[in-house]
Amino acid sequence: MMRKYQDSDLNFVQKIDLLASLEIQYHKDVDKDNIYTVIGNDGEIKGVLYFRYHYTWEPEAAEQNRIVFNIVESEAGESVKEEMIEYAKKWCQNKKIECSAKKVCLSAWIDDTDYTALQFYLSHGFTEELPCPCHKFDLEQNIPEYPVLDGMRIEQLPFEPESVNKFIEASKEANGGVPDSINELWFMSGDDSYKIFVLMDGNRIVSSASIWRINEERSAIENIFTTSAYRNHNMARCIIAYALRQQKEMGYKTATLSMRGNNKKALQLYQSLGFKLYYNQIELRYE
Repeated sequence: MMRKYQDSDLNFVQKIDLLASLEIQYHKDVDKDNIYTVIGNDGEIKGVLYFRYHYTWEPEAAEQNRIVFNIVESEAGESVKEEMIEYAKKWCQNKKIECSAKKVCLSAWIDDTDYTALQFYLSHGFTEELPCPCHKFDLEQNIPEYPVLDGMRIEQLPFEPESVNKFIEASKEANGGVPDSINELWFMSGDDSYKIFVLMDGNRIVSSASIWRINEERSAIENIFTTSAYRNHNMARCIIAYALRQQKEMGYKTATLSMRGNNKKALQLYQSLGFKLYYNQIELRYE
Protein backbone atom coordinates (compact mmCIF):
# COMPACT_ATOMS: atom_id res chain seq x y z
CA MET A 1 0.00 0.00 0.00
CA MET A 2 1.27 3.49 -0.92
CA ARG A 3 0.56 6.40 1.38
CA LYS A 4 1.82 9.95 1.88
CA TYR A 5 5.19 10.26 3.62
CA GLN A 6 5.14 11.09 7.33
CA ASP A 7 7.97 12.70 9.30
CA SER A 8 8.30 9.56 11.42
CA ASP A 9 9.23 7.62 8.24
CA LEU A 10 12.58 9.40 8.26
CA ASN A 11 13.95 6.82 10.71
CA PHE A 12 13.53 4.14 8.04
CA VAL A 13 15.33 6.22 5.41
CA GLN A 14 18.20 7.13 7.75
CA LYS A 15 18.95 3.46 8.41
CA ILE A 16 19.26 2.65 4.69
CA ASP A 17 20.44 5.78 2.84
CA LEU A 18 22.00 8.74 4.70
CA LEU A 19 22.18 10.98 1.61
CA ALA A 20 18.51 10.34 0.82
CA SER A 21 17.57 11.27 4.39
CA LEU A 22 19.51 14.54 4.08
CA GLU A 23 17.85 15.36 0.75
CA ILE A 24 14.41 14.70 2.21
CA GLN A 25 15.14 16.98 5.16
CA TYR A 26 17.09 19.83 3.61
CA HIS A 27 17.00 19.87 -0.21
CA LYS A 28 14.51 22.52 -1.36
CA ASP A 29 14.08 20.79 -4.72
CA VAL A 30 12.40 17.97 -2.75
CA ASP A 31 8.79 18.77 -1.85
CA LYS A 32 7.38 16.69 1.00
CA ASP A 33 4.13 16.47 -0.94
CA ASN A 34 6.11 14.45 -3.50
CA ILE A 35 7.30 11.73 -1.09
CA TYR A 36 5.47 8.42 -0.69
CA THR A 37 5.84 5.39 1.57
CA VAL A 38 5.13 1.72 0.90
CA ILE A 39 3.56 -0.15 3.82
CA GLY A 40 3.61 -3.96 3.84
CA ASN A 41 0.84 -6.30 4.95
CA ASP A 42 2.55 -6.51 8.33
CA GLY A 43 2.22 -2.74 8.79
CA GLU A 44 5.97 -2.15 8.47
CA ILE A 45 7.61 0.34 6.08
CA LYS A 46 9.10 -1.41 3.05
CA GLY A 47 10.23 1.55 0.98
CA VAL A 48 10.15 5.29 0.38
CA LEU A 49 9.83 6.94 -3.04
CA TYR A 50 10.65 10.62 -3.52
CA PHE A 51 11.07 13.03 -6.39
CA ARG A 52 13.58 15.88 -6.81
CA TYR A 53 13.26 18.56 -9.43
CA HIS A 54 16.32 18.54 -11.69
CA TYR A 55 18.01 21.82 -12.60
CA THR A 56 16.38 21.48 -16.05
CA TRP A 57 12.87 21.67 -14.61
CA GLU A 58 12.23 25.44 -14.61
CA PRO A 59 14.06 26.89 -17.66
CA GLU A 60 12.18 27.08 -20.93
CA ALA A 61 15.53 26.59 -22.69
CA ALA A 62 15.89 23.07 -21.28
CA GLU A 63 15.82 20.31 -23.87
CA GLN A 64 14.01 18.04 -21.40
CA ASN A 65 12.35 18.95 -18.09
CA ARG A 66 13.76 16.15 -16.01
CA ILE A 67 12.63 14.97 -12.58
CA VAL A 68 14.93 12.70 -10.59
CA PHE A 69 13.21 9.93 -8.68
CA ASN A 70 14.80 8.06 -5.80
CA ILE A 71 13.83 4.71 -4.33
CA VAL A 72 14.86 3.75 -0.80
CA GLU A 73 13.93 0.16 -0.06
CA SER A 74 14.52 -2.52 2.52
CA GLU A 75 15.29 -6.06 1.42
CA ALA A 76 11.62 -6.65 0.77
CA GLY A 77 11.84 -8.16 -2.69
CA GLU A 78 11.12 -6.95 -6.21
CA SER A 79 7.40 -6.49 -5.55
CA VAL A 80 8.05 -3.37 -3.46
CA LYS A 81 10.28 -1.84 -6.13
CA GLU A 82 7.70 -2.77 -8.78
CA GLU A 83 4.99 -0.95 -6.84
CA MET A 84 7.14 2.18 -6.44
CA ILE A 85 8.27 2.31 -10.06
CA GLU A 86 4.70 1.96 -11.34
CA TYR A 87 3.63 4.73 -8.97
CA ALA A 88 6.52 6.91 -10.20
CA LYS A 89 5.42 6.43 -13.80
CA LYS A 90 1.82 7.42 -13.00
CA TRP A 91 3.11 10.41 -11.03
CA CYS A 92 5.16 11.49 -14.05
CA GLN A 93 2.16 11.12 -16.36
CA ASN A 94 0.05 13.29 -14.06
CA LYS A 95 2.82 15.87 -13.86
CA LYS A 96 2.94 15.96 -17.66
CA ILE A 97 -0.81 16.65 -17.78
CA GLU A 98 -0.45 19.32 -15.10
CA CYS A 99 2.47 20.98 -16.94
CA SER A 100 1.39 20.46 -20.54
CA ALA A 101 3.89 23.00 -21.92
CA LYS A 102 6.85 21.04 -20.52
CA LYS A 103 8.65 17.98 -21.87
CA VAL A 104 8.46 15.99 -18.66
CA CYS A 105 10.45 12.84 -17.99
CA LEU A 106 11.76 10.79 -15.08
CA SER A 107 15.52 10.41 -15.02
CA ALA A 108 17.93 8.03 -13.28
CA TRP A 109 21.59 7.14 -13.62
CA ILE A 110 22.77 3.51 -13.33
CA ASP A 111 26.29 2.06 -13.55
CA ASP A 112 26.68 0.38 -16.92
CA THR A 113 27.84 -2.85 -15.22
CA ASP A 114 24.69 -3.12 -13.08
CA TYR A 115 22.86 -5.29 -15.59
CA THR A 116 20.15 -6.27 -13.11
CA ALA A 117 19.13 -2.67 -12.47
CA LEU A 118 19.41 -1.75 -16.15
CA GLN A 119 17.22 -4.68 -17.17
CA PHE A 120 14.68 -3.80 -14.47
CA TYR A 121 14.24 -0.24 -15.75
CA LEU A 122 14.29 -1.20 -19.42
CA SER A 123 11.55 -3.75 -18.76
CA HIS A 124 9.46 -0.95 -17.22
CA GLY A 125 9.54 1.33 -20.23
CA PHE A 126 12.67 3.36 -19.55
CA THR A 127 15.11 4.03 -22.40
CA GLU A 128 18.87 4.42 -22.45
CA GLU A 129 19.58 8.01 -23.43
CA LEU A 130 23.37 8.31 -23.39
CA PRO A 131 26.45 7.22 -21.46
CA CYS A 132 27.78 9.54 -18.75
CA PRO A 133 31.47 8.66 -18.40
CA CYS A 134 33.36 9.35 -15.19
CA HIS A 135 37.08 10.14 -15.59
CA LYS A 136 39.82 10.12 -12.98
CA PHE A 137 43.04 12.06 -12.50
CA ASP A 138 45.98 10.68 -10.51
CA LEU A 139 46.86 13.54 -8.17
CA GLU A 140 50.30 12.04 -7.52
CA GLN A 141 51.31 12.91 -11.07
CA ASN A 142 52.33 16.37 -12.25
CA ILE A 143 49.48 18.85 -12.64
CA PRO A 144 49.77 21.10 -15.70
CA GLU A 145 50.22 24.83 -15.13
CA TYR A 146 47.99 27.37 -16.85
CA PRO A 147 48.68 30.92 -15.64
CA VAL A 148 45.82 33.29 -14.94
CA LEU A 149 45.62 36.09 -17.52
CA ASP A 150 46.59 39.58 -16.45
CA GLY A 151 43.83 41.33 -14.57
CA MET A 152 42.08 38.07 -13.64
CA ARG A 153 42.13 36.07 -10.41
CA ILE A 154 40.85 32.78 -8.97
CA GLU A 155 39.03 32.82 -5.66
CA GLN A 156 36.73 30.62 -3.61
CA LEU A 157 33.08 31.58 -3.91
CA PRO A 158 31.63 32.66 -0.55
CA PHE A 159 28.27 31.06 0.23
CA GLU A 160 26.43 34.33 0.59
CA PRO A 161 23.21 35.27 -1.25
CA GLU A 162 24.77 37.94 -3.49
CA SER A 163 27.69 35.71 -4.53
CA VAL A 164 25.48 32.67 -5.03
CA ASN A 165 23.04 34.60 -7.21
CA LYS A 166 25.93 35.94 -9.31
CA PHE A 167 27.19 32.37 -9.72
CA ILE A 168 23.77 31.10 -10.81
CA GLU A 169 23.50 33.86 -13.42
CA ALA A 170 26.96 32.99 -14.76
CA SER A 171 26.00 29.31 -15.02
CA LYS A 172 22.84 30.32 -16.91
CA GLU A 173 24.89 32.35 -19.39
CA ALA A 174 27.41 29.54 -19.83
CA ASN A 175 24.82 26.78 -20.28
CA GLY A 176 22.56 28.30 -22.92
CA GLY A 177 19.93 29.70 -20.60
CA VAL A 178 19.75 26.66 -18.26
CA PRO A 179 21.21 27.64 -14.86
CA ASP A 180 22.42 25.32 -12.14
CA SER A 181 19.91 24.67 -9.36
CA ILE A 182 20.31 27.27 -6.62
CA ASN A 183 18.69 24.79 -4.21
CA GLU A 184 21.29 22.15 -5.09
CA LEU A 185 24.07 24.67 -4.44
CA TRP A 186 22.71 25.64 -1.02
CA PHE A 187 22.18 21.96 -0.17
CA MET A 188 25.78 21.09 -1.11
CA SER A 189 27.10 24.05 0.87
CA GLY A 190 26.17 22.12 4.01
CA ASP A 191 29.10 19.79 3.24
CA ASP A 192 32.32 21.33 4.58
CA SER A 193 34.31 19.74 1.75
CA TYR A 194 32.21 21.46 -0.93
CA LYS A 195 34.02 24.40 -2.51
CA ILE A 196 33.40 26.43 -5.65
CA PHE A 197 36.37 28.06 -7.33
CA VAL A 198 35.64 30.92 -9.72
CA LEU A 199 37.82 32.70 -12.24
CA MET A 200 37.05 36.41 -12.01
CA ASP A 201 37.46 39.18 -14.55
CA GLY A 202 36.84 42.19 -12.35
CA ASN A 203 33.51 41.47 -10.66
CA ARG A 204 32.41 39.03 -13.36
CA ILE A 205 32.50 35.23 -12.97
CA VAL A 206 33.83 33.85 -16.25
CA SER A 207 34.69 30.23 -15.36
CA SER A 208 34.13 27.87 -12.46
CA ALA A 209 34.72 24.38 -11.03
CA SER A 210 33.40 22.77 -7.84
CA ILE A 211 34.97 20.09 -5.65
CA TRP A 212 33.80 17.89 -2.79
CA ARG A 213 34.91 14.83 -0.86
CA ILE A 214 33.92 11.33 -1.99
CA ASN A 215 36.09 9.48 0.55
CA GLU A 216 39.45 9.89 2.26
CA GLU A 217 41.42 9.37 -0.95
CA ARG A 218 39.03 10.58 -3.64
CA SER A 219 37.48 13.95 -4.39
CA ALA A 220 35.10 14.96 -7.18
CA ILE A 221 35.48 17.93 -9.48
CA GLU A 222 32.26 18.89 -11.26
CA ASN A 223 30.06 21.71 -12.54
CA ILE A 224 32.74 23.11 -14.81
CA PHE A 225 31.70 25.98 -17.04
CA THR A 226 33.07 28.97 -18.94
CA THR A 227 30.87 31.79 -20.18
CA SER A 228 30.64 32.04 -23.96
CA ALA A 229 32.61 35.29 -24.40
CA TYR A 230 35.64 33.81 -22.61
CA ARG A 231 35.90 30.44 -24.33
CA ASN A 232 38.93 29.30 -26.35
CA HIS A 233 41.32 31.19 -24.05
CA ASN A 234 42.30 28.31 -21.71
CA MET A 235 39.91 29.50 -18.99
CA ALA A 236 38.56 25.99 -18.32
CA ARG A 237 42.09 24.53 -18.28
CA CYS A 238 43.14 27.19 -15.81
CA ILE A 239 40.26 26.63 -13.37
CA ILE A 240 40.47 22.81 -13.60
CA ALA A 241 44.24 22.81 -12.99
CA TYR A 242 43.71 25.11 -10.00
CA ALA A 243 41.03 22.81 -8.58
CA LEU A 244 43.31 19.79 -9.04
CA ARG A 245 46.13 21.52 -7.13
CA GLN A 246 43.73 22.35 -4.32
CA GLN A 247 42.61 18.72 -4.14
CA LYS A 248 46.21 17.55 -4.03
CA GLU A 249 47.05 19.96 -1.21
CA MET A 250 44.07 18.62 0.73
CA GLY A 251 45.64 15.16 0.64
CA TYR A 252 43.44 13.43 -1.92
CA LYS A 253 45.05 10.82 -4.17
CA THR A 254 42.48 10.83 -6.98
CA ALA A 255 40.13 13.36 -8.53
CA THR A 256 37.14 12.17 -10.53
CA LEU A 257 34.99 14.05 -13.01
CA SER A 258 31.69 13.07 -14.64
CA MET A 259 30.32 14.40 -17.92
CA ARG A 260 27.65 13.88 -20.54
CA GLY A 261 28.90 11.44 -23.12
CA ASN A 262 27.92 13.55 -26.13
CA ASN A 263 30.05 16.54 -25.10
CA LYS A 264 33.00 15.99 -27.45
CA LYS A 265 34.77 19.25 -26.62
CA ALA A 266 34.69 18.50 -22.91
CA LEU A 267 35.96 14.96 -23.52
CA GLN A 268 38.90 16.25 -25.56
CA LEU A 269 39.69 18.86 -22.90
CA TYR A 270 39.67 16.42 -19.98
CA GLN A 271 41.76 13.81 -21.78
CA SER A 272 44.30 16.43 -22.85
CA LEU A 273 44.67 17.40 -19.17
CA GLY A 274 45.47 13.81 -18.19
CA PHE A 275 42.09 12.41 -17.11
CA LYS A 276 41.51 8.72 -17.88
CA LEU A 277 38.23 6.82 -18.12
CA TYR A 278 37.20 5.43 -14.72
CA TYR A 279 33.70 4.00 -15.29
CA ASN A 280 30.44 4.73 -17.12
CA GLN A 281 26.93 5.44 -16.02
CA ILE A 282 23.88 5.28 -18.28
CA GLU A 283 21.19 7.91 -18.07
CA LEU A 284 17.77 6.28 -18.22
CA ARG A 285 14.60 8.22 -18.95
CA TYR A 286 10.89 7.53 -18.83
CA GLU A 287 8.60 9.84 -20.82
